[in-house]
Amino acid sequence: MRSRFFFRWRLAIAGREAAWAAAAVALLSLALGLWGIGWGLPGPDRLRALPEGALSEDAARRLAESWQRLYTEVRRAHEEMLPAEPVTYARGLEVTAPGWTFPPDNLVGSVRSLLLQSENPDEKKAFIILSQMRPGKLEFRPLYVQYGGAFIYPLGLFLKAASLVGAAVLTPGAAHYLSHPGDMGRLYLLARLFILIFQVGSALVLFDMGRRLSGLRTGLAAAVLFVLSPMVLAHSHVVKPHPYAAFWALAALRWMLLAQESGRPRHYVWAGGAAGVAVGANLALSILMFCPILAWAARCAGGATGGRQWRWAGVGTALAAAVVLGTNPYLAVSPQAFAWELQVYAPMRWDVAPERMWAMVLSSFSSLGVGATLLGLGALFRASWRPGARRILAAVCILGGLVLWGRFSTFAEDPGSLRLFYPFIAVALLLGADWLVSLRPVWGLGLGLLVALETAAGAGVTLENLRRSAGPDSAGRRAAAWIETHVPAGASVGLTRRPEPAHTPAFRYDRYRLMICDRVADLKEPPGWIVVEGAARPYMDSLLQKSYHLAAAFPRYEFAGIRLTSDPFINGAFYIYERGAPGGDAP
Repeated sequence: MRSRFFFRWRLAIAGREAAWAAAAVALLSLALGLWGIGWGLPGPDRLRALPEGALSEDAARRLAESWQRLYTEVRRAHEEMLPAEPVTYARGLEVTAPGWTFPPDNLVGSVRSLLLQSENPDEKKAFIILSQMRPGKLEFRPLYVQYGGAFIYPLGLFLKAASLVGAAVLTPGAAHYLSHPGDMGRLYLLARLFILIFQVGSALVLFDMGRRLSGLRTGLAAAVLFVLSPMVLAHSHVVKPHPYAAFWALAALRWMLLAQESGRPRHYVWAGGAAGVAVGANLALSILMFCPILAWAARCAGGATGGRQWRWAGVGTALAAAVVLGTNPYLAVSPQAFAWELQVYAPMRWDVAPERMWAMVLSSFSSLGVGATLLGLGALFRASWRPGARRILAAVCILGGLVLWGRFSTFAEDPGSLRLFYPFIAVALLLGADWLVSLRPVWGLGLGLLVALETAAGAGVTLENLRRSAGPDSAGRRAAAWIETHVPAGASVGLTRRPEPAHTPAFRYDRYRLMICDRVADLKEPPGWIVVEGAARPYMDSLLQKSYHLAAAFPRYEFAGIRLTSDPFINGAFYIYERGAPGGDAP
């Protein structure tokens, strides 16, 4: 009796410790997600870039009509599978005279984007998809399928619920939001909160997976490394399906491991259901649909399976396929409507050249940290030979992610492309944490601290850029204020693309003679000033280098050489050049 009492007492203590640890993980993830969540949103401050009175009711209506015409043409391009969507970028040199009250034709889209878009141009896609649906008429067909229905429809329901309690304004068309950009900014903010809910869920699932794998310390280490990763921090602040799908993917992997261990039918079914939601939200994760079969195969390899478990594995896989089709019915009903998009955005290819593999490793170094990347790679190799079905199964999942990478390897050189591997990176960190815990205390603690310090430093840089981008200290706002203070009205200002929040400071477009051209070398009459975004600065040609000097620089925040590379739009840098003999870079 006494020994049984102490056994129960120890279980109760362990349960309380796990609960407190899970609460700490949730609070840390929530705090990091809320930090700077309002970065780069449209709002009343954007109106400073327009002439006074430019947004009358009539002007807002005309801008909204132009927006509707644009997406009518976009839909037509998809249905007719035309070679490209309607062009919204500069073709050759475009010169805009100052003094306008309603934007000229080439700036109509710029003014719309100024008032409707955040500083990450990809975020608008979710709202474009939702805006083209008419629930009252039972029209739910999306304009794009890159953001799957398992993500888009729940997001739409979330925003509708928010409007019912007065937290958001939902109106058909864009006219209201053009007149009230703050209401559009609130929709972005709510959508980011929706993403944050699932980001916290991902951290908790990863913690539970680590706890089951080798103990509480593994779960804590894996969850903390995950939520502090600069790439994860950056993408958890953006309205895109990757963090949302990662939660369901990790849930599917968790139930897959449970099915491999227990063989219970419900684990196969839950693994398939969660995998279906993950794939239904992000079609690029289609390899996850085989989670139930993989769990059954692992049990067979271990000699622990029998009976009718293969049927339950089949049921789980069938459920995954049903959820994918159920949340994306138009892929089956009218596949031709999306054939154009799938050809353009996901062409069939398989390229695993060594240079691309190395490019992906370098992207991981900059987005996750050298320590976390090497830890994950080392743990992957270790799991492939160390006994333990669960570790081997986790390693197989990561290898499945590499198959995904081979399919989309065209994105390997872009650090932001790691978003495609969101759940697989989490599993790699899980195996890395498991490896650290298995080492001798001195080695495990030492290596863990080194990786944690590097990861925390990258996280600090990311968080500081998020904070600055959410307020008046953003590089874009400071650059806009500098231009309006130092560049005289009527001066010619060169831009390398039509103005958009992601690429151009929100200065008074109507005060200057804008000269818009993709290539500075094509400017027949060099402007007096040129505004360049940080991402484009390295590609400026010799004209800019020889005929201009740097008048002002507004870089992103960095610390001890650590830079934010996971998202080029968070507190994006801007540089302003003045025509004349080079006089040295601005401080």
